Amino acid sequence: MCVTDTSAAQARRGKDIQGIPWERLNITREKYRQTRIEQYKNYENVPSSGEVVDKVVASLVGHLDYSFATAWHPNGHILATCNQDKTCRVWDTRYLASPVAVLNGNLGAIRSIRFSSDGKFMAVAEPADFVHIYNTTLDYKK
Repeated sequence: MCVTDTSAAQARRGKDIQGIPWERLNITREKYRQTRIEQYKNYENVPSSGEVVDKVVASLVGHLDYSFATAWHPNGHILATCNQDKTCRVWDTRYLASPVAVLNGNLGAIRSIRFSSDGKFMAVAEPADFVHIYNTTLDYKK
């Protein structure tokens, strides 16, 4: 395996730092960059790098202890929180009065959570060797 490094001068001349083989793709590096800029252009209230935004938008009520992790569903509306209280709560950010689902762990705190890239599944993990896989399209049934 050969590992090469891109110098600052090469990057300034346009060499890709990520090692993407642009010459083999149907899109140019510049077109990809412009597409990404357009996608992000419409987001509001996104702070600049290093800028601190001290504004509470909403409070989620229900967990009994401190939280370990959160994960966003790919649709951008669903947020999952996992907690020391041995639960994972799934919230629809458009209706925060109560969680969409409360999922219980077996032995310990829920420490990690991830949605699949297509959003159809959610995995939550406990430190005691339990990993739970939920089907998000079936109301979070295992």
